[in-house]
Amino acid sequence: LFLICLAAVFWGTSGTTMVLMTQVAPMHPLVVAFWRLAIASPFLLFCAYTNKSLTSSNSSTSFPWKPYLGLGACMAAYQACYFLAVPLAGVAVTALVSICSSPIFITILAAKFLGEKLTLKIYISLSLGIAGTSLLVINPNAITNQGWQFFGGVLLALSAGFFYATYAVGAKAVIKNLDPFTVLGLSFTAAGLMLSPAFLFTNSLNTQNLQIQAPFLLYLGLVSTGVAYLIYMQGLKSTTATVAGIAVLLEPLTATCLGILIFRETMGINGAIGGLLLLGAIAILSLQKQPN
Repeated sequence: LFLICLAAVFWGTSGTTMVLMTQVAPMHPLVVAFWRLAIASPFLLFCAYTNKSLTSSNSSTSFPWKPYLGLGACMAAYQACYFLAVPLAGVAVTALVSICSSPIFITILAAKFLGEKLTLKIYISLSLGIAGTSLLVINPNAITNQGWQFFGGVLLALSAGFFYATYAVGAKAVIKNLDPFTVLGLSFTAAGLMLSPAFLFTNSLNTQNLQIQAPFLLYLGLVSTGVAYLIYMQGLKSTTATVAGIAVLLEPLTATCLGILIFRETMGINGAIGGLLLLGAIAILSLQKQPN
């Protein structure tokens, strides 16, 4: 439980770290997403290799590239949408919309592709989630200060939640036959390669700025991505999915608190109620009985 809580806290610091970095030396969000994956993937591959899972996966005559490429595409899209949303909607709203909507998307996708049943609790949580997201979208303070950029940021945050959910459901489907460490390492590597063309569309190859940005990028890649995903997987070995689902709520809570305390972000009454409804929706999903 401690490992899962720690991973959720690390994830919740990603948006704040990006904003702090851009205040010192601006970097395009797509390039930030690339560096996060490019730094995390060698670390995850090394962990898979030392765990002897990567070599055992390569021993088969036919290597399963399609699952890794598909999961990599989902992770690349998730990272890109998330980091593009932060400058538009803010750290708190981006975290709440993307992270809190992803379990709702997971529920829908799992019912469709994994055959998981929809219950009354799930229907209630979906209703609360939609209502909560709507209240966040019509937050008058954000609309007044940012205008249509806020709506664009919310749409990107929702897209991030969807692509993360797609990754989670896809990983759950393939992890029965593939090692989790290998899935993490190779899918993140594929995602990093897919985001590498971001350098062609942005002027981000500034050596002087990169030296200043390096500590932030290392933290994003190694701590809030590589270490966080590894310890989360380790924590899942000794706790239930229900407890893990509740503990992960620390991620949006961390991001929201950092956004309000550090950047003085305001959500207003509608935003606060919407956030509570989203958290309530996830809490109901977490109380849903999980199959053995």
